[in-house]
Amino acid sequence: MIVDALSSTARVRILKALHDEGKSFTALSKLTKLRGGNLLFHLDKLQSKGLIRQREERGEYQTSLQGHNLLNSLPEVVKVLEIENSKQD
Repeated sequence: MIVDALSSTARVRILKALHDEGKSFTALSKLTKLRGGNLLFHLDKLQSKGLIRQREERGEYQTSLQGHNLLNSLPEVVKVLEIENSKQD
């Protein structure tokens, strides 16, 4: 489930870091403050859901079209959830 991939703030930070351009593992580590195996774990989760991919020729990670579209729709999703929560109060 895609929601699974977004259930971690670390994975959302990774998606945001990759939104405009591809980044190397080292650059992602610096931007997200995640190290080694921890960063790899989150990258694998995002890849398994088809939200990011790794470009083999340079080893850079980048968002897939699905990941890009999902990231762009997050503000709208949050707005809908806030409206629903306020109706329940």
